[in-house]
Amino acid sequence: MAADEALGPAGDDPALSRITRKHLETLATGAAGTAWRELARDVLAGRADVREALDSAAARDTVRRGMSGFLRWREEIGPEEFSRYAGDARQAARKLRERIEAERDAPPHDGR
Repeated sequence: MAADEALGPAGDDPALSRITRKHLETLATGAAGTAWRELARDVLAGRADVREALDSAAARDTVRRGMSGFLRWREEIGPEEFSRYAGDARQAARKLRERIEAERDAPPHDGR
């Protein structure tokens, strides 16, 4: 499978594909743990597509553990602090959407 095919729907959108690939490359360094590292490496190498990787037992277990930790953290910090973090997350998501749109609007890069 070609690397762009492995990105699933993102592979059809050059801007989203570049950003998705960049995030996969970060995950492939092990920055988020060994399970995500291996899943990202499989996608980047074309051994699995994003959907297959996310549907794997390893991804489900990793998400389950992450959600369990997230729920404990949310309970510990309380609703006011969580609301502040949620606002920060919305702002980060907005900036990512803007970045994707800017990438779409940018002239093609010829690799030089």
